[in-house]
Amino acid sequence: MVEHDSQCFLVQVKSSTHQRGGGTCCQVRGSQHRAYVEGSFDFAAIYLIPADAWYIIPTEQIAGQTGLFFSPKLRNSKYGQYEEAWYLLREKPRGDTVPRIEACAADLQASTQTPAWH
Repeated sequence: MVEHDSQCFLVQVKSSTHQRGGGTCCQVRGSQHRAYVEGSFDFAAIYLIPADAWYIIPTEQIAGQTGLFFSPKLRNSKYGQYEEAWYLLREKPRGDTVPRIEACAADLQASTQTPAWH
C-alpha cells in the first residue's frame, strides 16, 4: 500500500528473472493461478531483475491476464510507457503529489545464503 494524506493506493508487487526471446516474462496471477480481476489493486509494481527496471502499471492494463511479456530494449514496447513510472503513485485526483517514493531490491543468491533463522 502507498499512502499519503489519507489517500491510499493498493499495489501488487511482482518480480521476474525469466527471460525468453529477448524479453522478460512475469506472471501476474492471484490465488488458484487465476488472473487478477480489475479492482483487485490499483497498480502492479513489477521488477524485472535482468533489466534492473521497475514497471508501475495500472490494474486496468493487466486485468484478466496471467502473464506479461516485457521488451525493455524495444522503443515501442507494449508496457514501455510504464517503465519507471513512479509518478503514477504520486499523482492524486486533486493534483497533489507525494514528495518522494523509493524502492530497492537486494541481490541475493539463494543457493549460497542461509537464512539467519535456519
